[in-house]
Amino acid sequence: MLGIKYLKLPRYRKFAYQPMYYDAEQEELNTRVKEAKKTHHGKSNTDKKIQFKQSMTSMRSRYEEAKKNDNKRKVRIILLAVGMLFVLYLFLFL
Repeated sequence: MLGIKYLKLPRYRKFAYQPMYYDAEQEELNTRVKEAKKTHHGKSNTDKKIQFKQSMTSMRSRYEEAKKNDNKRKVRIILLAVGMLFVLYLFLFL
């Protein structure tokens, strides 16, 4: 193979980047402002409870409506099957 290495791994590069300017007080102030915005501008706990209750009520009503429609569908299928059996009886035995 004469000096050719197939398994040569690349070396990691090291960068010596240093920021031009860093103000620790400003960073701390920015983080406190972000936290304050999250706590005060978000919805309160009671608002979340009310919203959850409304969504559960709407889900329940949609479920009951779907169940009612499903019962109607079952009745319609049974009536169609009975009608088809009646027509089949007329063709075969009369």
